[in-house]
Parts: sequence; structure tokens; C-alpha cells
Amino acid sequence: MINLNRRDKILLIILAVLAVLFLYAKLLIIPSTDKISNINSQISSNEAQIVTLDYKKDQNTIIKRNIKNLQPKYDDAKNQITISRKDGNITTDISRLCSNHNVKLTSLVFQEGVVYSQNVTGKNVANPNKSVPNGNLMEMGTTITITGSISDVIKFIDDLEHTKRIDVINNVSINNSDNTNKASIVANYFYISGEDTGSASDSTSSTK
Repeated sequence: MINLNRRDKILLIILAVLAVLFLYAKLLIIPSTDKISNINSQISSNEAQIVTLDYKKDQNTIIKRNIKNLQPKYDDAKNQITISRKDGNITTDISRLCSNHNVKLTSLVFQEGVVYSQNVTGKNVANPNKSVPNGNLMEMGTTITITGSISDVIKFIDDLEHTKRIDVINNVSINNSDNTNKASIVANYFYISGEDTGSASDSTSSTK
């Protein structure tokens, strides 16, 4: 049997205590520290997600407000460029202008709609296409014939250029016969091709 002096016994006790502390640290403290570290990382990640969600919420609020502000402009745009030809709306607008300016509508002719395009030189070109997918910008030639005084005809033409429905006046000719001024106006109306594009006839004429 080995006899240990007092100094050796103290060293053995210290080593035993250190061994116990090492095992305690390895089995309990280090795993707990790692777990705490992981939890802190998750907390940081969750906080970042909360900040992101708050930002997205603010952005959604801004987007909703912008959409609400744009709604009147969108509704007005739908009146300027309609889905499908809607010849009846054009007829109603022109009849109203005739009544407002004391001119008589003698003829209103709608041509077949064509796909609108623009070439590289900037000149507007309309290419005929009878089978048109939805969503194309269409152009429809319209010939308006009216009679009335020169001043009333000019006022009618000026108002025609400023209607909500987008139109472009290409040509105006005025003839005087038997003290009657007859004006022929060629204008293009625009619309977006849709499922009900074919509801209107390609060429119609009305006389008042």
C-alpha cells in the first residue's frame, strides 16, 4: 500500500475536484451555454423577421392608399379607352354634341377595327387583323357627317377633340351647297380588344 504524504493527498483532492468540475462543465454548463446561444440566435432572427413584417405591413398600407388614390384615374382611363368598340357609346356622345351645338347628324359610319402599331420613323400605322387576341390596342376609323352653320360646326369639332373617349381627328372637309354647310369629319377612335369586340358591326350608318 502506497503511503501518501499530506501534500500528495491535497493534490489528489484538487485533481478530483477539477475532474468533477470538468465533467460538470462538459455535461451541463457547455450544453446549456450552446442552448442559450441558439436561443439568442433564434430571438435575433425572430426580431429581424418582425422588423421585416412591420416594414411589409407599412408598405402594404402605402400600396393600398396609392391604389385607392389611383382608382379615380383608372375609372377615368376606362372611359377614355374602353374594352371593346362600344359603338353605341360613341353614337351617344356624338348625338349629344350635335344637340349641344345645334348641328344635324346626317351620317355616322364605323369602319372595321384594326390593330394599332407605330413604326420606327414615328409614323402611326394601323395593320388589319381580323383575328385579334385580347389586350391589343385597336384603332377604328369613323366618318361623321353633319350640317349646320360654320360657327356651330367649328364648335362641334372643338368639343369632339375634347371628349373623354380618346379620338384623333384626321381630316375635316366643309362644303357649302344651297346655303347649307355640310362637314365631313374623319376620326379614329381607340379601344382595347376584348371578348365582346365583335358585338358591334364593322360598318354601321345612322341618320338623324
